Amino acid sequence: MKNSKIRIIKTSVGSVGKVTLIRELQKNGVFVIGTDMNPMSSGLYISDKKYVVPKGNKPNFLQSMIDICKIEKPNLLLPDDEFEALTLSKNKNLFEKMSIILLCPDFDVVKTCFDKKKTKMFLNSINVPTPKIFTSKNVQFPCIIKPNFGSGSEDVYLVHDEDELKFYL
Repeated sequence: MKNSKIRIIKTSVGSVGKVTLIRELQKNGVFVIGTDMNPMSSGLYISDKKYVVPKGNKPNFLQSMIDICKIEKPNLLLPDDEFEALTLSKNKNLFEKMSIILLCPDFDVVKTCFDKKKTKMFLNSINVPTPKIFTSKNVQFPCIIKPNFGSGSEDVYLVHDEDELKFYL
């Protein structure tokens, strides 16, 4: 009889929360294949199998994930990083053809959530309050600046005055 153990590919396995998730999945009999762009990511070392992959917005990321799926034959692919979710959700049909469930919102939803301005517009359209967004013309100091598209806390700065704003922009 074929081994019916559930196989999951979990991406971006570097944080403490991912380690906890991997351990819980394993305790429940799930075979976890961990992927991350950082070969030192902690989750890689407790996963049942591990792969180092390119960053989710690099051209070879998608092919790397397809290749891993062909080798590992997972039941489920669970992306985490925003760049990975964008790339994978845009190509959801490729994983469906391999009978892999991509546990990720559809591309349009991911794209909206990844874009801070679109997220704000959507939330405002359903009457969810959001913080005010300033431009360089109406900024009030001190303020936090961050890119419209970004992941984690990359390129987020506390700015105290006009000189710092010019520097970071």
